[in-house]
Amino acid sequence: MAEPAGESLETDAISDKRLALAALALSLLGLLVLFLYAQSLQPRQTSIGALAGEREGSFVEVIGTVSSASSRGGSVFIRLCDFSDCIAVFVPGQQADDFRINPYLLKPGDKLVVRGVLKEYKGEPELVPLGADGLELV
Repeated sequence: MAEPAGESLETDAISDKRLALAALALSLLGLLVLFLYAQSLQPRQTSIGALAGEREGSFVEVIGTVSSASSRGGSVFIRLCDFSDCIAVFVPGQQADDFRINPYLLKPGDKLVVRGVLKEYKGEPELVPLGADGLELV
């Protein structure tokens, strides 16, 4: 037995409304996930002394004063200190040209913001700057 034409249209209209609501809900959920992901891409601001509590691979931002800077084999080695401690900052030679400042020109006394990944080298923590904003003079 065939359905009356009116019932079929009502069922289609209800299905269309449910589909539209489901699409809206999933779109909002997707936006929320993108927002939370974008938040995780921002470095966590911290002091150099507090880096001991961070896990390797953390994306962090520290501000300090350059106590020494040297280069070997194209790579740049910086010792950065703040009021709490010091940390090594390693700029691999192949990344030295990626920054808005020239890391080869850094000198003791320069105030520097470093945004990068916390690594461990020979049992000691070090920061490896990331992206064009990884090193910034202040």
